[in-house]
Amino acid sequence: MRALVVRLGRPPVVGFYDEDFMLVGVNQAAYYAIGSGEGLAFGAMAHGAGAVDAVKAAICHDAESGYPISWINLITGEEGTA
Repeated sequence: MRALVVRLGRPPVVGFYDEDFMLVGVNQAAYYAIGSGEGLAFGAMAHGAGAVDAVKAAICHDAESGYPISWINLITGEEGTA
């Protein structure tokens, strides 16, 4: 499973995707993170960071996390890489 972080408005929804980016599950949460740096990402989002900034914080402090960060805004459809 690929690590995925999504932070949305009300109601927030998190999608879980496999290596082929096939949706394998959905959960409702204020914010969510999976992967080796998830605890760090949770902490960053709990203090107001957006999803991409939360992943950047995890990368800074977790040896198993790394770039690139690929993201998709599920509301606007905008996507990018950081």
